[in-house]
Amino acid sequence: MYLFFLTTISKLVFLRIMKIVECIPNFSEGRSKEIIDAIVREIRSISGAILLDVDPGYDANRTVITFAGEPEPVAEAAFKAIAMAQRLIDMRFHKGAHPRLGSTCVCPFVPVKGISMEECVKLSKEVAKRVGEELGIPVYLYEESSNLDYRKKLADIRRGEYEGLKEKIKDPKWRPDFGPIEFNERSGATVIGARQFLIAYNVNLNTQDVSKAKRIASQVREGKEGGLKACRAIGWYMPSYGCAQVSMNLVDYTVTPIHAAFEEVSRIAQQEGLRVTGSEMVGLVPLSAILDAGRFYLQRQGRSPGLSQEEIIDCAIKSLGLNDVIKFEPSKKILEFRLFEPPLKNLTSANFLDLLSTDSPVPAGGSAGAFAGAMGAGLVAMIANISYKKQKDSSVRRELGLAAIQAQELKERFARLVIEDEEAFKKVVEVKKAKKGKGNDLSRQKDYYNAFIKCIEVPMEGIRKVFETLRIFQTVLNYCPASMISDAGAALNCLKCCAETQKGVVRINLSGVSPLTFEYVRDCNKQLNEIMEQIYDLLRILDDRIEKFSQNQ
Repeated sequence: MYLFFLTTISKLVFLRIMKIVECIPNFSEGRSKEIIDAIVREIRSISGAILLDVDPGYDANRTVITFAGEPEPVAEAAFKAIAMAQRLIDMRFHKGAHPRLGSTCVCPFVPVKGISMEECVKLSKEVAKRVGEELGIPVYLYEESSNLDYRKKLADIRRGEYEGLKEKIKDPKWRPDFGPIEFNERSGATVIGARQFLIAYNVNLNTQDVSKAKRIASQVREGKEGGLKACRAIGWYMPSYGCAQVSMNLVDYTVTPIHAAFEEVSRIAQQEGLRVTGSEMVGLVPLSAILDAGRFYLQRQGRSPGLSQEEIIDCAIKSLGLNDVIKFEPSKKILEFRLFEPPLKNLTSANFLDLLSTDSPVPAGGSAGAFAGAMGAGLVAMIANISYKKQKDSSVRRELGLAAIQAQELKERFARLVIEDEEAFKKVVEVKKAKKGKGNDLSRQKDYYNAFIKCIEVPMEGIRKVFETLRIFQTVLNYCPASMISDAGAALNCLKCCAETQKGVVRINLSGVSPLTFEYVRDCNKQLNEIMEQIYDLLRILDDRIEKFSQNQ
């Protein structure tokens, strides 16, 4: 089960979603607002399909729409959008800079959370079958959904584009997987499949000469000697931007990250007598891809890669020139920020303290303890980052940089636990009320049991995160400057406070709670005692080291 938060009418809404799949259909219309809006309305009409991004391109005459949710509503939204595109887009009159095959050129499904690639393949085939049979559009499967090696890459299927489809479809080799085996003059054909996350990324050149952009693209794309792996590239001219671009699809950004593509295009452009002025992100981008880029450039500057998320993202935006032709807004362009509400985004320390002091039972001790944990992890990250700047040894800098990154991640997790503790308690109250109503059935009993389990799992996770933070702190303390010993002591006390608070929450929830089984209570108490013993050992070691350090100054 996955928990995440979405902002709805300025409130945090707690949602439980078993599986999340993303769909990114590309429609051959980027100029008519009326047509784009009509397609978007079809997606929005499906409950459970969450619209994330609409990215129209005038010169490309193409719009990339991104939405996500559980498989069933996402599949239905995809079908309805393709049907509306068929109704409104006439390919006989379509012109644009981007290669295209039909009114809906391509419709990929991407696993996000709790869903396997195999399940996405099955989903894509179900949608492809409906599109072929109900809409009469020829459909080609691609990427993971295709069993034919020569039909896995979109570029290979799309070669010849819409204009060449009339003859291509007659070739037995290019028989559609679904739908009629004949040319659909109005709608063309559609490519549907499941794939890993693809980053559509364009690098801007200080020229209008498209031939130079094409020459650079031919050198960076995979397959060319010295080319980038998992990179597909073309060159084109964008009149609305007044520049040529190297347009890339990074089909596996863990193999070729954004910054590697940017640096390679920049290197070749310089050899061509050109200069890269910036870049553009089309559609959404995973947070990890932006963080990797930001950390790369921070380290190039001699700074720690373990700064706050906000600082790393800002460094990535500036280094890649992501505001060059169109503004890059992290809240709108980063996938996780569209799906998951950042913890405590709108909560200041002042209003959190006010909330703690009201006559409401939540937020309470569990949230306060998690907040203390976030402060402790934040202090550990701070000490690591300042120590990083003072070190000359590259191996020590690597060690501190990694520790800072880990501490920042733990800080973020503690922050989420602040909210999750409150929501877990609210759920118990909710199911308790429902349990007293009519129809006290097995389902309600199960909900009641699971709600109590959550009230124990959240603080137990807080305790485990304290242990992880203390382990990192051991490393950081080896290089802590004398001037920061008091900060180290503050970090230790915050983490101790968190551990003791969460232990108390677990203990009170385990005692005398009727829905929990004897075995569960016994096993949980055993786990609690074991991890608290380890935490106390670490606290003693670290406290002794800080005390000796202080005495020697």
